[in-house]
Amino acid sequence: NGYQIGEHGLIDKRNAYEASVRVPLLVWEPGTVPAGAVNPEQVRNLDFAPTFLDRAGAACPVQFEGQSVWPLFNGSAKASEWKSQDFVYEYYWEYNFPMAPGTFAIQRGSIKYIQYYGDYHTDEIYDLAKDPDEMHNLIDDPAYNDTKITLRKALYQQLPDRNGRHVIPYGMRQSISSFRRNRAGTGAAPFPDKWLVTPDMPDRCDDIIADSAFKRKAADAGRPLMPSIPLRDQINRDIPSGGRTGK
Repeated sequence: NGYQIGEHGLIDKRNAYEASVRVPLLVWEPGTVPAGAVNPEQVRNLDFAPTFLDRAGAACPVQFEGQSVWPLFNGSAKASEWKSQDFVYEYYWEYNFPMAPGTFAIQRGSIKYIQYYGDYHTDEIYDLAKDPDEMHNLIDDPAYNDTKITLRKALYQQLPDRNGRHVIPYGMRQSISSFRRNRAGTGAAPFPDKWLVTPDMPDRCDDIIADSAFKRKAADAGRPLMPSIPLRDQINRDIPSGGRTGK
């Protein structure tokens, strides 16, 4: 399901590390797809629609960014012969998960470049052929300086839509930001007391659920949200028309 269980000290999937973005893809079509074959090439979400259209004999719209990967599935294209497109990753900051920054990444061959939008003043480069667990950030390694510059530019060029528009205001990164603090300074302020909690409390997911009268009643009763009817239906019943969370 794409979740990380402790890799990089993280417990969620909102980042561009391999443990989060690499999910096995199984393809089954007896008589066409070779049984037991393993192909290491990456398939992007963008590639599914072109693949289905290819199998249907339909033309792929010009605005589609992906490519048909049917030759990989049926074995007519060997991994050594296949020309993969860049693997681009986009994660846009979500209000309910403020701890996870907006993240953009690009992988070309075995090299992955990651940058963060907003408050996180760092970027990363990993050579997956040498470091598959992404434990050694090469962003300041002189040997990867030209690669860093190239991938920064390629990432920026591939993020906009076909009209050249980015989803959020976004200028091309050309260097890392200046983020310096006095070594002899007072240090960061402590977290507010209400943010300090005991790990794995039963109500740990309550804050990301839409506010509603039902949620308020649960909080007033000192209990986590454990609805007796489907949560979405209960919340929708409590929210006036026009503010529903789903159909």
